[in-house]
Amino acid sequence: MRRVHIAVWLAASLIAVPVVARAAGVSVADLATLRTEVDQLAADLEAERAATRDELAALRAERAELERQVRAARTRKATLEKIRAEATARAEEADEDARRWAVPMREAISAARDHVEAGLPFAKAARLETLDALQRDLSAATPDYGRVLERLLRFVEEEEAMGGEVAFTQQRIELGGQPQIVQVLRLGLALLYVRTEGDQVGWAVRRDAAWEVVMLEGAPADVVRARFDDAEDNRALGVAPIVLPELEAAP
Repeated sequence: MRRVHIAVWLAASLIAVPVVARAAGVSVADLATLRTEVDQLAADLEAERAATRDELAALRAERAELERQVRAARTRKATLEKIRAEATARAEEADEDARRWAVPMREAISAARDHVEAGLPFAKAARLETLDALQRDLSAATPDYGRVLERLLRFVEEEEAMGGEVAFTQQRIELGGQPQIVQVLRLGLALLYVRTEGDQVGWAVRRDAAWEVVMLEGAPADVVRARFDDAEDNRALGVAPIVLPELEAAP
């Protein structure tokens, strides 16, 4: 019985729609077009909703990735700050250890300067300039103590080597208040002979805490000239006689 009622209602509806449409002045074709447009709008709205949902999902994923990157950056920053703090502490400890070397190194440079000042007047200006450079580097705002120590030890080694060699070279000295370029024959750090362009010879003598060149004459001068001749001919001195300056008399 119910099925009959439903069938009758559907039939009435189908009959009533055209009747209502005709009563409103709308044709069945217009009604079908309107229904199609409504269906299309509903489909477009659903597609836009789906696109919006996809965009929101992408934005949530991007936000999650950015938050992950921020957390990673904060972790890296904390790690770098820790490393920097540890490096700074180690650098300060190293600087403190290095500063302990400053005083003994200054004393060593001063002792080396006294050695040069008191020793033979051979290449004195150049040797003192080396020590001056070491002193400047040691007095810098951020001195490299290791580098200064290395160069100071090299200077000491070179001075020790000079004590065991015979050197034949030229040097600028003052004779009679006039600068001259003379030949120099140095026997270690013990003796220094000179020969001028006029074949005058002499030696370096220390008097009153200072060095001066004293010219020689006679047999001692001939001996010194012979030593210069041997040096020019590249002959070893061997056991050849040498001339020794007299020692200063005790006060």
